Amino acid sequence: MHESSSIPIILEIIERGGRVKVFDPQATENAKKLAFANVEGIIYCADEYDAAKDADTVVILTEWNQFRHLDLNRLAGAMHGKHFFDFRNIYQPEDVARLGFHYESVGRPKA
Repeated sequence: MHESSSIPIILEIIERGGRVKVFDPQATENAKKLAFANVEGIIYCADEYDAAKDADTVVILTEWNQFRHLDLNRLAGAMHGKHFFDFRNIYQPEDVARLGFHYESVGRPKA
């Protein structure tokens, strides 16, 4: 948890005034105790769809299998905005864009 790339990203979003809702099927309890013990403004969610509810942006920072098989229609329906940042290049840009998302990935050449 201490070396997770998600930590500085989440802290930067909060520092810039963003609100952050998080879900991780394995690391939530460690995040609460270690990484974000003294950080205000993080909402811990029951699942990935709860985290996406009314969100402007979804950011995938982990490769757990359940994130590889998201119901993208359900996700889009839960969200307020349509920004999708895929730091693990799990999804194909054209598949996500078809649902109206503005998709960004890391390390992939732009089409």
